[in-house]
Amino acid sequence: SNQPLLFYYKALLYVFCLVCNVSVGEDEIEREKMYYDVLIIGGGPSGLSAAIKLAQLVREREEQSEEEEEESSSGLSICVIEKGNEIGSHILSGNVFEPRGLDELLPDWRNDLLSDDAESIVTPVTKDEFLFLTEDHSFSIPNALLPSQLHNDNNYILSLSQLCRYLAQTAEEEYEIEIYP
Repeated sequence: SNQPLLFYYKALLYVFCLVCNVSVGEDEIEREKMYYDVLIIGGGPSGLSAAIKLAQLVREREEQSEEEEEESSSGLSICVIEKGNEIGSHILSGNVFEPRGLDELLPDWRNDLLSDDAESIVTPVTKDEFLFLTEDHSFSIPNALLPSQLHNDNNYILSLSQLCRYLAQTAEEEYEIEIYP
């Protein structure tokens, strides 16, 4: 059904009206208005990563201006809104994760997510097997015959919804980004 899509578009229209201060009619209800310098719509991996990277760039620029004894601004107010009732609720898949992007964004992520206990949300890939499936059998293809893009050396298995929750927690606690599911 198109009901979730319709809700999403109505939410976008509502946010647009708030941000642009557009009136919806004479009998409109008085609503609270919140102003942000940056509004990111979507609390998935891309939206949360964009918010964190923007906050990092602002922080770096403020540190440079302090070193040069220039007048520093108070930073940007960044907000992420998510259509789901919580961050990660619409992302149901797990995946094999190549960590270069996350290494660049949050270099210490392994300290937070890799642990020896059963609560760890990230598992290093220990075995890589590529199978050709037929109706009745499967045939293993040697890794030496596969292109390098299909090798999962140094990759991890994780749940994307749990990664989103981790990114949201980091965004709120370390970068003071406001997130509204």
